[in-house]
Amino acid sequence: MRAAVHFLFRSLRKREFLLLPGLDRLGPEDLADLLAKVSYALPGRDVYYLGAEPADLPTPDYLAPVARTDRLRRVGFFRALYLIATFRNLLLWRRPEGRLGVLLSYVPNVFIVDRHRDPMEGWNWFHAFNYTLDTERKRPRYLDFEALSDKPRCYVFGTGPSLASAYDLDFADGHRVICNTMVKNARLMDHIKPDFLLFGDAIYHFGPTRYAAAFRAALGEFARAHPQCKIIIPEYFYDHFCTANPSLADSIHAIPPCSNDRVSMDWAADYCFHAYGNALNQLLLPLASTLSKEILLLGFDGRKPGDTRFWSHDDESNFPDLLHTQELSHPAFFERDLADYAKTQGDDTELLMSVGEKAGITYRCLEPSTNPALAKRYAGA
Repeated sequence: MRAAVHFLFRSLRKREFLLLPGLDRLGPEDLADLLAKVSYALPGRDVYYLGAEPADLPTPDYLAPVARTDRLRRVGFFRALYLIATFRNLLLWRRPEGRLGVLLSYVPNVFIVDRHRDPMEGWNWFHAFNYTLDTERKRPRYLDFEALSDKPRCYVFGTGPSLASAYDLDFADGHRVICNTMVKNARLMDHIKPDFLLFGDAIYHFGPTRYAAAFRAALGEFARAHPQCKIIIPEYFYDHFCTANPSLADSIHAIPPCSNDRVSMDWAADYCFHAYGNALNQLLLPLASTLSKEILLLGFDGRKPGDTRFWSHDDESNFPDLLHTQELSHPAFFERDLADYAKTQGDDTELLMSVGEKAGITYRCLEPSTNPALAKRYAGA
């Protein structure tokens, strides 16, 4: 049924949005947050709203500065009904409950951007932007595996505290795959000399917070210093990211989401990713397993007792003083059982590595980890 509804709506796709409910129901902080995210996520799009004209509120401190969009349009009740009836896209800043919420989940032009109640709010802004794109737009650039050199092994780096031990090792005999905020650490990047960089989180990397903005600034410096490094991101961030960061557009490759549930560890044969929930499982392991038959991992410490967030990071390769901006901007995303999240990620790692091992790939973790799949493949055990 969902596929049929999406097919019906495809020919009715519009570039305009209606914010619901009326903005008068929002307090000043939530209103400022919402308007800043509209301005950041939906550039050049008309956004209609009900209620009085919003005050000229400053951007919340946890968000990066952004100019208020000049495409906000105030409408009355009957005009709003007309916009709904003519299939304008809906931005719901309060998630509907019960049967209405279930029904709206089938409608492709409805996007829930409720930061207090929907953990996927950060992603939904990008889905809303993508829904307005021309369906005939040029296909993003994909990675050409035939042009890559053969190397006997692949080194994969995470951002855990053990990443600091990388200075004691030489990685010249293999592909070097890095992720996320370690681009901040210029000294380490000069030592590793990465061939591939992957990142794919709507909140940490592509979002409107000061943390994400700091990451993108460091990314720009990294790309200029390491032009040989190929950068790969999920396709549903590609258009927005390249539009907002034109100086990086020529460095970016996209990878589309998979349309099936089949686990593949060979991107050369099946170029797509599954949304497993973290960079290791979603992006790093499949790419590394495509490149080489021997995979060595460093910086994947897992979630240790006493960790208060998802897991600890190497401070030189992260932005610890800005982590709180993520939680203020996207509270629903962080209202989860983090121990259960870590267990799920460990189970996914085991699944992926088991598939890879059946294909003749070996995996070794160079430092201890609390991720059970990595712990049992610890090289020092």
